[in-house]
Amino acid sequence: MRTIEIGYFLSVVSFLALLFSSNPYVFLWGWLFFLIGCFLVTIDPRHLKEDWEVKEIEERWAEKKRAREQRRLQKQNGKAKH
Repeated sequence: MRTIEIGYFLSVVSFLALLFSSNPYVFLWGWLFFLIGCFLVTIDPRHLKEDWEVKEIEERWAEKKRAREQRRLQKQNGKAKH
């Protein structure tokens, strides 16, 4: 998982804890995790880069994923032939 997904998850879960907390410790932990989640969302490289840089990064990720999938299929086909 990337930092942004973890950050969103932490923010949403802790926000719900803040809304429904009756215990002061849950409230404080909720705030702490909410702030950590917001921090993780803001440090995600997609927010820190320009749009063209983000597209380049995502293209590289997609290329690596395609190459991995192709290698996996080649291995699978090689095993099937023997």
